[in-house]
Amino acid sequence: MKLLIRFDSMKRLYLTGAISLVLSTLNTISIAQNFDEHPRYDRLQSDEPNVTIHQDEQLVQLIAQYSDYHEKHPEIPGYRIEIYSSSGANSKLKARSNRMQFIQQYDSIPAYVVWEYPNFEVRVGDFRTKLEAEQALQDIIPSFPFAFITKDDIELPPLIATEDQ
Repeated sequence: MKLLIRFDSMKRLYLTGAISLVLSTLNTISIAQNFDEHPRYDRLQSDEPNVTIHQDEQLVQLIAQYSDYHEKHPEIPGYRIEIYSSSGANSKLKARSNRMQFIQQYDSIPAYVVWEYPNFEVRVGDFRTKLEAEQALQDIIPSFPFAFITKDDIELPPLIATEDQ
């Protein structure tokens, strides 16, 4: 009796699977035949490019905030040369003094006083590559013997227009 019930249920399972397979195949064929008549298909066949972007309004606002921030803070990763670092009494005054001394000797290289807890530091230059920083360090070492290269966010260097543009 149990064997007869199992055989009956297996027979129904196979029959149900076969029917669903046939129905899904027929459905796919009818969709494929109707695809050529669909109005969107005609638009896809036209020569004009047509792209529609659907995006959330919050994404548009986030992109605008990102653009505004980077317009106000145009910085990229790069290298600077640290010529002075100190903490304690009058360290800010000493840092400013070292910055002025550097500017008097090297007026073409920008200099910045930076506070990184607990030190005031004087960093100079906006170098995109370490090689550029190494070349400038060779010129600076005679005046500031303890100078060294450090990674930092640098200001974008001004673009130089060529005569072609």
